[in-house]
Amino acid sequence: MRNLLLTIMLLSIAGIFLLFWLAQPEVFMKKTNYSSNAIDRKFDSYMLSISMLEFNKEGKLASKIEAANTSYFKESNRIKLNKPKLTYYQTQDSTRPWYLKADKGETANDGKNIIFRKDVCVWKYLANGDKSELKTEKLTLYPKTHTVKTDRKVKMISPNGESVGVGMEGNLDTEVFKLLSDVQGIIHGR
Repeated sequence: MRNLLLTIMLLSIAGIFLLFWLAQPEVFMKKTNYSSNAIDRKFDSYMLSISMLEFNKEGKLASKIEAANTSYFKESNRIKLNKPKLTYYQTQDSTRPWYLKADKGETANDGKNIIFRKDVCVWKYLANGDKSELKTEKLTLYPKTHTVKTDRKVKMISPNGESVGVGMEGNLDTEVFKLLSDVQGIIHGR
């Protein structure tokens, strides 16, 4: 009986010794710093395959945004979106929404605007089945005023022609878009 106890004790000591010997020292000595003043080096939450719906005061669907994944940064109160797709319904009664897709997106100013980056494409199908679209590398959407803005090169394509310029301001409700500089255009006759 005494030999059995001695054997169990020796095996336990050997096991503990091997555990410490083979384990990486960081596992046992590493201290994690959970400082609330840390800058957003890492996200606070992460979501895959998201879909967010927003409704207007009358209870009608105002917009729908989807993304492959999102990262939320609590310190700066912002959300980064990967492969965002936006469907925007006008405030006026309209059956044809605006669509937007980009490679990256990010909320700014506590959610007052959304900045879309890389291969931004905005389009709308017209009543006759044609499509109006604009393409740029960066576009800022202001949801409260239903406006968009960019300081980058923009290409606007419609059934009647194409326009290219640098900088643009536009209103999604009134569908009035203004190119700000270096404007060139081609008009197709019918």
